[in-house]
Order: sequence, then C-alpha cells, then structure tokens
Amino acid sequence: MPEDFTKHTLVSPLDDIEAVRTIFDKHGSDVAGVIIEPVPANNGLLLQSKEFLEFLREITETYQSLLIFDEVISGFRVAAGGAVEHYGIAPDLCTYGKVIGGGLPVGAFGGRAEIMKMLAPGGPVYQAGTLSGNPLAMACGLGRLDCLEKNSLWKKLDRKTSEFVGTVTNAIGDTPAQAVSIGSIFWLSLQKNCPARAEDISPESTKKYADLFKKALDAGIYLAPSAYEVGFISSAHSRDELTTAAKELGKIVSSVCR
Repeated sequence: MPEDFTKHTLVSPLDDIEAVRTIFDKHGSDVAGVIIEPVPANNGLLLQSKEFLEFLREITETYQSLLIFDEVISGFRVAAGGAVEHYGIAPDLCTYGKVIGGGLPVGAFGGRAEIMKMLAPGGPVYQAGTLSGNPLAMACGLGRLDCLEKNSLWKKLDRKTSEFVGTVTNAIGDTPAQAVSIGSIFWLSLQKNCPARAEDISPESTKKYADLFKKALDAGIYLAPSAYEVGFISSAHSRDELTTAAKELGKIVSSVCR
C-alpha cells in the first residue's frame, strides 16, 4: 500500500458511531468518502448494526462525502442486491467481486449516474483493463445471475444456511461459542460474545479454531483453515449433508471450547 495513499486515509473502528462522528467533526468536508464492507467477511463475519450503517449514510450526506460499499464478498451472496438490498441502504458507489463471474475472473463497480458519468469516454476519469468487458466472463456472469433468479436460489440458500446454523447452534448448546450467518455466509466464532470488530476477536479463540479445523477434517468436514475465514453454503450442498455436518460440527465445537 503506497505511503501516499495511507497518509491521506483515516481509519475508524467498525460499528463505532462516535469514532466516525469525531473524524467528521475534525475534518469535515475534507473527507472525500467513507469506504466500508457493510458485511465485513474477510476477518471473521463481523456483522454491523443497521443503525451504524444508516448513520454512515446520514453523515456522508450531511458533509457531501461519498459512501462506498465494498461488496466484493457480500454482493450477490447476501441477496440479489447484496447488502444494499438486505439493509435497505443505498451507497453512492459499490464494488463487486468474482462471485458474479460464474467461475471466471471478473469484478465490477457501479453507482449513482452522476458519478458514473465522470468515467471515460463520457467523462475525464480514465478507467480500463485488459479484461474489462470480457465477453466470456460477462456471458458467464449473466448466466449465473439468471440461474440464481429463475430457480429462487437466494431464498433456498438463505433457508439452507439458517437451518444449518440453527442445527449447529442447538448442538453447541451452552458452550461459549457462536454460529453466525447472513444470507449464505456463515462463521464459527469460538468465544462467548460475537465480535463486531477485528480487535474483539480473542486470540484464544483462534487457537481453539486450529483444533476445530483438524477434528472437523478428520470427520470429513472441510472448513477454511483460518479462524478468520468465513464459509459459504452452496446449491451443491444437500440438506442431509448439511444436517449431518452441522450436528457433528456442534459436537466438535463443544469439545474444543470446554
């Protein structure tokens, strides 16, 4: 990360209204934009309160700053319209990742018309890339989204994930651990209180996860090897497979968190 970028970047804790307010009180209209994963899922699944996200929308509008949602992970997973649809909060710009590519590398960004009009060839901001608008990737992406919509797969995946997490939670019982989910994304947090910030993740819980990973693998369940990685339920998972895995995972979580 170039130093020239970081020196112009202010970092605020997640889910902390007062911290963001302090930044705006001090820097006001000099804040060009606020960038956030509305569903932080690259360092655990750190679900943010809707109140916090609504506050970001309000304060950026007050100071005429941009609100940018990084939906590289949550976009087209949480819902057809991503976290934007889930929370009912419209940012000024959104970024999306390879989930839309049907298996091929593709990314996208979009936003309000007045902002997008600033891009070349209609505007002064140049944006291009070797694979920009690649016909194969675009066809796969459109085919994937069409399949999801026609087969109501978002609703089916939501239901599967809720059932899976519910079964894990029941199997965990009163063990100090959490199974968290949103859309088809889930995460196992091996501590009593489910964190909303990376700094709230207990180092002890990451050690427990290493044990969980090995025991789950021995039981035929392949989780991500890092405690900070989330999991995804897909249409390829059958209900029977998910129920069996969830019950076994609950037992393993209970054994490593005693």
